[in-house]
Amino acid sequence: MGVTAVFIDGGAFFDGLHAQGFSLDLDYRALLACIAGVDPSDLGAIRFYIAPFPEGPYPNKSKAHESFFELLAEQGVIVVKGITEVRDGIFVERNVEAALATDLVAGAFRKDFEEALILSRREAFAPAVSVLRELGLVVKAAFFSYGFDPTNGIADAACSFRKISSQDIISYTRRGTVPKGVHGESVQVQNKKA
Repeated sequence: MGVTAVFIDGGAFFDGLHAQGFSLDLDYRALLACIAGVDPSDLGAIRFYIAPFPEGPYPNKSKAHESFFELLAEQGVIVVKGITEVRDGIFVERNVEAALATDLVAGAFRKDFEEALILSRREAFAPAVSVLRELGLVVKAAFFSYGFDPTNGIADAACSFRKISSQDIISYTRRGTVPKGVHGESVQVQNKKA
């Protein structure tokens, strides 16, 4: 097995963590290695694609995003920023899908990795995944599964799909609250070594 590069659909992943009440302070390298089924030393570049909250209308959310990006950078995660347009109070991401798909295919042609892990469920990435598979590369996909919207446009295109479970996230939480309910008992985690 060679190098596994990771491509994260950051806005969707951020929303998935936040909506379920998870801490954002995770050991991302260890979590991603677990999801990919590889040793952390086999992970190559980790890229997190996101359209940040605009500072003007949302200064607090923008500052929180920047703090999160700093946490990712401290762990060696490359944050690739798109643009967020606000239209009638709705966030519209620009350039995120194109950047991820382009980096995925370009990295494959440059032979930057032997395997790719994509954290997403967006069908927009299925054509890029198909190109990598035609090149003979292993492409794994993973994401949260939602009962209210079980659609997953990338699972069939990838070599394999893995559901990211609550236990995956809880196991790699460094600090912060682990929510109650379907996730288990609420506990405060501090300085946990994964």
